Amino acid sequence: MARAVRVFEPRIVLIENVQTVTRAKTNVVAKTVNFLEELKYTCKEFTLKASDLGLAQRRVRHFTLAIKDEVNMTDIVNSDGFRNERPISWAISDLGVGTSLFDTPSTHQIQNKNRIAWLFGEGWTEEEKNSDYNEGTFDEPEAYNLINSRRPKCHQNGHNYPAVYGRMKWDEAAPTITTGFGSTGQGRFVHPKEQRSLTPHEAARVQSFPDFFKFGLVTKRRALHTLIGNAVPPLMVVPLMVKVFNTIGLSNSKVEFKL
Repeated sequence: MARAVRVFEPRIVLIENVQTVTRAKTNVVAKTVNFLEELKYTCKEFTLKASDLGLAQRRVRHFTLAIKDEVNMTDIVNSDGFRNERPISWAISDLGVGTSLFDTPSTHQIQNKNRIAWLFGEGWTEEEKNSDYNEGTFDEPEAYNLINSRRPKCHQNGHNYPAVYGRMKWDEAAPTITTGFGSTGQGRFVHPKEQRSLTPHEAARVQSFPDFFKFGLVTKRRALHTLIGNAVPPLMVVPLMVKVFNTIGLSNSKVEFKL
């Protein structure tokens, strides 16, 4: 990235990474900022939460913004003009299971199929029905977190992964979509209303990819999940860049954007 900036000298540079990049032993963020400042860029580091930008996902990412102008970065990165989070239903309510790779969920082993079924009320014991995990009724139990006794043995004596094997809530934003969205053992990726994990199409919607973006050239599931899960959500960047354009006068008229 740094070499590309030196070669192309763009007016605006936006670098995204995971939130923990600031704790990297290589001190890569500070080194990058120093390099950009030597090239006469004004720099600002900050974190953004996708749900604060109106997306149906609580993804948090670290950004470094660099502009080849002297500008008030605080006005750009503050939350004015942003909107509240949207529920996952906003993103996927019109989607279902189809026949293509893009519209079919991953196949689960029998143990995980049973765990998913339990979240929707199948096979509950009386003790489980009376537990705090039950978010339904005694006669119609349901859960969004998997009870410890039904987890793998390595989780049954205490763990720090309450969301793993969990089910999403229809009226809340999704957790961070990762490359593991097809595996119930890698996060809270069970569909809110159906006994399955998300399809790649649903995950792409949560990541804010428009339907006209075509993934058809990717023919392997793992590659497709990696492409979707590792992506920067397009609409996570647009509200920020609208502020940048309006602040530095990149357009002859005010740029507006509504999500």
